[in-house]
Amino acid sequence: MEKEERKACFSIVMAAALWGCMGVFLRLLTGAGLPSNAGVALRGCLSALLYGVYLAIKEPKALKIDPRHWYYFFGSGVCSLMLSGMCYFHTIQASSMAVAAVLLYTSPAFVILLSALCFHEKITLRKLGALVVTFAGCVLVTGLFPLGQQSVAPGVILWGLCAGFTYALYPIFNKLALRDYGVNTLTFYTCLFIGSQLVCIIILRQIRIGIHVRCNLIVQIINRR
Repeated sequence: MEKEERKACFSIVMAAALWGCMGVFLRLLTGAGLPSNAGVALRGCLSALLYGVYLAIKEPKALKIDPRHWYYFFGSGVCSLMLSGMCYFHTIQASSMAVAAVLLYTSPAFVILLSALCFHEKITLRKLGALVVTFAGCVLVTGLFPLGQQSVAPGVILWGLCAGFTYALYPIFNKLALRDYGVNTLTFYTCLFIGSQLVCIIILRQIRIGIHVRCNLIVQIINRR
């Protein structure tokens, strides 16, 4: 195995390990009273800030994009990672990290199907075999086998499958974006879109709550008169 191949394999293993640790930090944040959506926003904003500072120093050119290509980063950030994170966190809160992890790792199946539809990639026996082995390994490691030891509600399964599907959109949008931009540019603007969109959602929700409270107060005052 060549050096680049070993580096790629190591990167894949580390990415999977870091992604698996995300649920632990979610438990800590929600235990401290932070809503799951706010946790996703915090992750996106903090990642964009730190990565943006790093790129501004090391690779300023990576921060330049064509505004017409906004949909690349909206797709990878909002349609994929943001929605996937929200569904994944909801699955964890509604069940357990083990169930959420197994349902999230249905994403390779969606990737194979979407790749065949979007890029006309072949669905080979090797891909299907790797998919079965990966999913079986997740089930065994998380303790969901033998079946029947844990009861999973249909709503939890639906949230988990949504997490897997939206996460599968990430490599699809990435493949399109990487035709015009490098990895650093894609990573930074993906994080930026996640953080900015969720912050907007949280602000709009707080405004809606504020309007609702004020309307209730006005109605109470009118009724008293």
